[in-house]
Amino acid sequence: MRSPFGIFRKHGTILIAGLVVLCMFAFTLADYLKPQHLPALLGMFAVGTIFYLLGQPSGNGNWLAVVGGVLGLVAVSYIPTFWGPPAAATTSVGKLSEEELQELIENRETANKFMVAVYEEGAGPRPTFQSLLSEIQTRFPDLASQPQFFQMVAPSLFRQLGEVQAEWDRGYQNFSFFSSEELSSSNRSAELVREAVVRDWVMAQEADKLGIRVSNDTITDFVKKASLNRDTKKSIDREKFIKFREETSLSESDLYD
Repeated sequence: MRSPFGIFRKHGTILIAGLVVLCMFAFTLADYLKPQHLPALLGMFAVGTIFYLLGQPSGNGNWLAVVGGVLGLVAVSYIPTFWGPPAAATTSVGKLSEEELQELIENRETANKFMVAVYEEGAGPRPTFQSLLSEIQTRFPDLASQPQFFQMVAPSLFRQLGEVQAEWDRGYQNFSFFSSEELSSSNRSAELVREAVVRDWVMAQEADKLGIRVSNDTITDFVKKASLNRDTKKSIDREKFIKFREETSLSESDLYD
């Protein structure tokens, strides 16, 4: 009985030449291509080779190789779309599509904007040089009227500014939804944000499996604590709570979800 590998032995020279071309491609052009492009190119080469071998007996190998290459490229490139877009993140608890991941990122940004408004209600806006200067001018009007006032207070204000801003930031960070990696990084890159959001999503899925739930009262207490004014010892009231939600386009159901 004829060996099933006879066709490969018969066309060994061609196959070796194709393998050499593939190796040359791997060592030269492959470095400039994105990983997601490689399956399409390999599919084009593989199907084109098969069609070439099938067309050799009839003398149409070259033409069929071109047809096969095109079919291989189309098949590998577009057939996966029938099963949906590729996952943006694959984790131990499931997959996230790019659309789902972007929605989670937007939800977190909205939540952080809400918490900034809430925190500022108690701590005030983040200090600036101008706000510190205005405070001194208000407290010491006689001093502020002196010609050399700015030269007198500017050096100490610049030193004080870094301290009060750092204190304000530490307070806000206790109530924000940024990860520790983001807070410690001087450049909050998009990749860092994506990793943090995926990690938070995984933790939420694990919590659901374990039956861990955060009550609405706990969330409300968290918001009130973030808005606590050190001087008046009062927290945000219901009217301002609703006002901040509306300003950040955060519905009540989303807040407690």
